[in-house]
Amino acid sequence: MKLKIVLLILALLSSVQAAGAIGTISKIDFNVAPGSSEEKAFDVTNPGNESIRCIVFMDDGKYSDWFEFTPDSFNLNAGESKEVKVKVSVPASAKADVHCNIKVSGVTGGTVNTGLIIHANIFLSSPVSPEEPPSKGSSGKSGGGGSPEPAGNVKCSELSQQSVMSGKRVRFSFTQNTGCVGYVEFDAKKSFGKITTLVEVLNARSALTPTSPEGEIYNFLNIWVGTDGMAAQENIGNAVVFFRVSKAWINENNIDLNSITLNHYAGNEWVPLPTKKAGEDDEYLFFEAETPSFSPFAITGEKIRVSENLNITPPPNDVLTRSTGEEVKAAENRSDEEKPGILPGFNALLAGVGLVISGLFVNRRIFD
Repeated sequence: MKLKIVLLILALLSSVQAAGAIGTISKIDFNVAPGSSEEKAFDVTNPGNESIRCIVFMDDGKYSDWFEFTPDSFNLNAGESKEVKVKVSVPASAKADVHCNIKVSGVTGGTVNTGLIIHANIFLSSPVSPEEPPSKGSSGKSGGGGSPEPAGNVKCSELSQQSVMSGKRVRFSFTQNTGCVGYVEFDAKKSFGKITTLVEVLNARSALTPTSPEGEIYNFLNIWVGTDGMAAQENIGNAVVFFRVSKAWINENNIDLNSITLNHYAGNEWVPLPTKKAGEDDEYLFFEAETPSFSPFAITGEKIRVSENLNITPPPNDVLTRSTGEEVKAAENRSDEEKPGILPGFNALLAGVGLVISGLFVNRRIFD
């Protein structure tokens, strides 16, 4: 069965301030026995006049590994439609009906819009023995792509989706170069299925932070990994953020390269994170920072400090006077050879020259 669903993009609804929950709401019902699967489909249409990027994902991470979308991301030009197949595989250990949401996010002009929400109802066609254990790897919530940041403060944003499996290292890459984050990476301690990571580059300080960190601000950021605390320390480890900083900004602001830092807002304060240089090209320096979790961030740097002139305090006036007087007396008592600036025997030489000149004048008068 195919459901015709229209995806309304944010560009057609400029009067809506929040980037979320916009679009035609519908539902899909599945009747599946535990241990079996069922496939259905729906269409996504772009009625706007510009292309969009669509991403399909589960809102609730507990059931992400039950669903498979084909395709799970695609581009739609203006007026185009795309069929998305949804395959639901119910674990044999399932005990009760499930009600969750499928979301389709549209990205256009650097803005993320949850344009479509589909209510997915999974009705179990047969009961399951209560002695059977619960499904493995189903703890925690994820999915997401949503943000509490006011849409007016978001300069640009980008989504990335990956499957998160326990014991594996996962990387969310951001390849559209709309912002300054290249990737987010961490070790998964639990399985969450396919989840969404959202990076937002902000126009100003996040509305979620009452203060700014110290130093010169390069960018304010939000990084959201899944939802409902999925990216807590008990669920992930060894998380890093790879980001870039413009060399032009560094030069214009006279920034000390060693001071560039990714700051993390946590516990009602800004915390500088361990940050190291990871490379460079003609335009950017690249850095990698370790972070215990994800939330608002800020990239900062410190201006190069100019050495201050030494302030030398002159001695008291009586010391200067006494010292100067003693030097004058000592100079008067020196011999000609000892006085500075006078060559030894110079006075005698002058006297001899004077006698010669006098003699010449005398002789001239005699002959005259």
